[in-house]
Amino acid sequence: YKYAIEKDISAPSLINNEDNVLFSKSDNFALILLLALIFGAALDLTPCSLPLLSIYSATILGSHSTKKDAFINNAAYIVSLALGYSFIGIIFSFIGVSAHVFLQHPVTCIVLSLILLVLALHTLDLLRLPNLPTFNSKIQNGLAMLKNGSVKKAVVMGLLSALFTTPCTSAPLTGALIYVMTTNSIVFGSLIFFAIGLGMGLPLIIIGLFGSKALNVFKSRTSIIKKLLSLPLIITALFVSRHLLGEYSKIASICVYSISLFTLVTLLLNKKNKFLKISLSSIALVCCFVTGYYFENSVGTHKLNFEQIYSIEDLEKYKGEKIYLTVSASWCANCHQLDDELYSTNEFKTLLKDYRLLRYDFTDPNSDSSVKFSTH
Repeated sequence: YKYAIEKDISAPSLINNEDNVLFSKSDNFALILLLALIFGAALDLTPCSLPLLSIYSATILGSHSTKKDAFINNAAYIVSLALGYSFIGIIFSFIGVSAHVFLQHPVTCIVLSLILLVLALHTLDLLRLPNLPTFNSKIQNGLAMLKNGSVKKAVVMGLLSALFTTPCTSAPLTGALIYVMTTNSIVFGSLIFFAIGLGMGLPLIIIGLFGSKALNVFKSRTSIIKKLLSLPLIITALFVSRHLLGEYSKIASICVYSISLFTLVTLLLNKKNKFLKISLSSIALVCCFVTGYYFENSVGTHKLNFEQIYSIEDLEKYKGEKIYLTVSASWCANCHQLDDELYSTNEFKTLLKDYRLLRYDFTDPNSDSSVKFSTH
């Protein structure tokens, strides 16, 4: 698409403008990495993981470590943990890139969304899923054989900790893996999990600097933190299947964000007056729904109207005209994203005002017309 704009439309302003939609993803990218960092730290503060942090810290630092040794060992652990998660992110991102067409199939999208919702229910303690205790015990036994307080153990612990899961972290991490599989970017997926690894190392830095008592503030809130991890799972379920909802995608987004805000307020007011909790949660739900409805219907832009062509031969009747040809499919999330974030912009509409806008529907790639179209 960048080539088409640059060569056929001669629009360097659209390519180079940092405020343009083609580069707006950089801001979202930084935000997602920040959220991944926070996500990683939250995993450490769940009921199953928080009690282990002091043990992990003592194992990494040893009983007679200086501040210099403590810093080196902590840094070795955190970097190796982040690299371990990056490797996992690369593997699942590669799987996603290799099976992109399969992952974009409507049935696959629906199944992945249902899995994410099941994982969210597990995180909310509304459903119980089995863990892998045998695999985890083998990892723990291997770590126990290494010498405490050594850089070697810190590095090995960091690498193996990326494979270590608890009943509290397995569901959110599985959800994160599903998300990176759908990003269609190996670099993006690996960086997301690198940020998660760094986030999981942050509480250990706090322990190394201030002692385990510094985390006491979270002890009474571990259950809430665990349940809050259900929110990104629910929102990711929407992200995976939103393009299948067509004209109903806006209302689905409003409902999901409203429910997420309602859940957030309810969890944060966990020990407050019951009447106050219900009142504030209901107000948050209504406000989010009304705001979302107004934003989606007032601020949103209209999409371009493409003329549908049904075969490669249909292009013959446009000879001598300037045309802009796009290919889309009902299962193609990236195509719908281009419709929403590129083709609907006023700048793009202005640049295309003298062009005939054509579109071929590639939903059935095995049809005779699609096979012929793709070979020309």
